[in-house]
Amino acid sequence: MVIATVVVGIAISVFGIYKLRGWKRPMVSFENFKATNLTTNGKVVTAAISPDGKDFAYVTADGGKQTLSFRPVATNNSNIDIVPSSEGDYLGLSFSPDGKFIYYVRSVGGESNDAFKIPAAGGAPVRLVRDVASAVALSTDGKHMAYVRNYPAQTETALIVSPIDGFPERKLAVMKSPSGFVINSGPAWSPDDKQIAALSEENGSAPYQQVVIIGVADGRVRSIDNVRWPQIGRASWVHDGNSLVVTASEHESPQELSYAQVWQISYPSGQTKRITNDLADYHQLTLTRDSRQILVIQNERQANLSIAPAGDEQKAAQITSGNSDGFDGLSFAPDGRISYSAVANGEQNLWMIDSDGKNPRQLTNTQGINRTPSVSPDRKFVVFSSDRSGAMHLWRIDIDGNHPVELTHEEGDAHPQITPDGKWVIYRSYKRGNPNLFRVSINGGTPIALTDGNVGPPDVSPDGKFIACSYRGNAISTTKLVVISIDGGEPLQGFEFPPDSADYRWASDGRSLTYVRTVEGTSNIWRQPLDGGPPQQITNFNSEQIFATDWSSEGKWLVYSKGKRISDAILLSGI
Repeated sequence: MVIATVVVGIAISVFGIYKLRGWKRPMVSFENFKATNLTTNGKVVTAAISPDGKDFAYVTADGGKQTLSFRPVATNNSNIDIVPSSEGDYLGLSFSPDGKFIYYVRSVGGESNDAFKIPAAGGAPVRLVRDVASAVALSTDGKHMAYVRNYPAQTETALIVSPIDGFPERKLAVMKSPSGFVINSGPAWSPDDKQIAALSEENGSAPYQQVVIIGVADGRVRSIDNVRWPQIGRASWVHDGNSLVVTASEHESPQELSYAQVWQISYPSGQTKRITNDLADYHQLTLTRDSRQILVIQNERQANLSIAPAGDEQKAAQITSGNSDGFDGLSFAPDGRISYSAVANGEQNLWMIDSDGKNPRQLTNTQGINRTPSVSPDRKFVVFSSDRSGAMHLWRIDIDGNHPVELTHEEGDAHPQITPDGKWVIYRSYKRGNPNLFRVSINGGTPIALTDGNVGPPDVSPDGKFIACSYRGNAISTTKLVVISIDGGEPLQGFEFPPDSADYRWASDGRSLTYVRTVEGTSNIWRQPLDGGPPQQITNFNSEQIFATDWSSEGKWLVYSKGKRISDAILLSGI
């Protein structure tokens, strides 16, 4: 009897601790899965899978118009266009719990994003709610929906809950700037409908994004401890409620391709586990009801190097044919050779090639990411960013690829530029939480902070006196293209920097900056005079995108990486 009493007492204690601490069963494993392409046209914008995994809906973009289609997963020849091709942008898709309806968010003609419902088999759409800033999430009982709304005038964002027909609305939770719910993403109801997972962001001195859990009954917002990323995509609950699946990126990447992977987050412990591990970029994740299938959009880029004479930039000659060349950085060496990034066998490494496309040679040969090279003026070194040590830091190699040396050891060190005297490396880092510029010796050592704000990658002027970078003073200000002193400090000059612009470079004479602007999927190069004159378009391409550029030291040649983005729906199925 004594033994039985002790056993019962231990069992009661263990159960009490279990209830008190919220311990749960081990989370569902996604260790083994196979990937299947559901689309192959490379033009998918967003997609969602039905709860039973039998069907999926997706949006394709072509010629400035978008089409919403529906198709069974098991076949590729039964496509139904349920909303025909028309102007407008889709923000997100969701299926009703019974799979009979598709909910989508869309804007037309620059107006607000509105939420609609349409039968999956086709029919007339019904507008439910106006002014929606995220994908719509449906409760598992099909009675309610949740979404994010942005209130710019009040500098706040809110998580809204409403009945399935959209009225009346209730502000479940509100965040004030510099905090906020992430727009253009989407919340997710827990399997028991008692909680909603959403994404929040902090835009202060140390910006980050994280998953937060909101109680449906009381609106209480709780974060999952120690789970923060530079960028997180749409989240979904696993069917047992013990974890969530998200897309998230550990490192920032140029040209808005973040290399976001699929991750699993245990709840409430916050333990993270990577599900995918490659050089693709995943987003718009949705799960089936049994959590055995994950549908995501996979973004990839195809590009090659071309070289053109200054003043006639469109008369270019393609000099590589690897389909992944230079989209993560390139650099003209003083002797005319070009160093660039390239992907092969799932790894990204650096190469060197002559300006006529001859004598390609691999400089690095490591797993993971090696990108954004900068060749020193004396042609002795190449400095680049790499995650070969487990985190993104700056590395230096000899011009022949030998003798690697790690130069920095902080958080998210990237985008190096060697000064004209060859003594210093200017780079961007998250050392202090937010992206700022730093300077470090070409031999490594203690970095020196140059800026205090939200700053883009640097480019050093030909005379070594100035740095060009994008700059955003605070969370609500617009981004400008600015010039600062090589010693750092506040901007000395500032210029308008249109949306979808990137990859700014100094002209060889130091009198202007060039940058790449992308409009409706097509990139062109613009020149901004430093005397304050209006920007001038110097190329007139009518297709493809430019991912990276550089001018030769004497200013006679321009090299650029040009190609296209490929986006398709991928199904990850458990095996």
